[in-house]
Amino acid sequence: MASTTTVEGPTTTAAAPTTTLAPTTTTEAEQAGLDFDFDYLDPATFPTLELVDAGSEPREVRSWMPPVGTVVSMTTTLSSESTQTGGGIDSITTDFTATIGATTEIVATTDEGFVARTVFDSADVSSSDAFTESALESVYGELIGVEVHQLTRPDGAIIAQAGIDALGQGDVLGNGLGGIAVPLPTEPIGIGAVWTADQVIGIEGIQIVQTVTTRIVDIDGDLLTIEIEATSTFDPDSDTNALGPVALQGSSTGTAVWDLSIGMPVSASSESIQDIESTDPATPFSVRTVTAIEISAQSLD
Repeated sequence: MASTTTVEGPTTTAAAPTTTLAPTTTTEAEQAGLDFDFDYLDPATFPTLELVDAGSEPREVRSWMPPVGTVVSMTTTLSSESTQTGGGIDSITTDFTATIGATTEIVATTDEGFVARTVFDSADVSSSDAFTESALESVYGELIGVEVHQLTRPDGAIIAQAGIDALGQGDVLGNGLGGIAVPLPTEPIGIGAVWTADQVIGIEGIQIVQTVTTRIVDIDGDLLTIEIEATSTFDPDSDTNALGPVALQGSSTGTAVWDLSIGMPVSASSESIQDIESTDPATPFSVRTVTAIEISAQSLD
């Protein structure tokens, strides 16, 4: 079952402000000297932030501010184990670990934010099952050489991107980072600040409602150390008929150190549990997937 996120009560008595991350005026990529057009994301998919606690003084508005020319090498390790029970068959467990290397460069700024180009340069996969390993080597191997551009606002909201379709099933930007890269509030915050981000995420045609609670536990210049808790379930308005009579409950916890000066976390780790269970007593089954993510990044400047 999904864990319930519990946060200490706010230290202020003022009503909690709500920030809706809507896009600013559209600008063309050519403004920044880029030779492609971005696909702007649907504003309905942007997270809605609520500041629960502004944290202790001193407080200030925090924003991502990587300068053009910043180059960062990043390694992401994604480990997953799924166990299926019921359905009239013996328990089945599958697992894999994928380690992906990439280089990200801040290539431009526009009126809306900064443009990051990510090029994937390595992908290693292992599994206890030879067939699974071979299949995933093919999937993740297609990442090598793929180039993705993302336009990110100073508050950390990704509002447009290009080349993302080439990631296919190996979309570590979308599926791997998860709640580790949630946007920042636009209000002044300090150590102890807590905010929630509600978002509807589309995965293979299914809509999932995710709530991420973020807490700042330390601030050292441009470095923010954070803790994250998240829950997820099917969007009640989403059509899940193709999946049959099933329910989803997910939970995750994680920690990260964000470096606002380079535009990404320098380290992060998270573990999530996702349970899919049959809601039909006549055909009981369940699938539990446990996923761990480790991220490390280093500036090459």
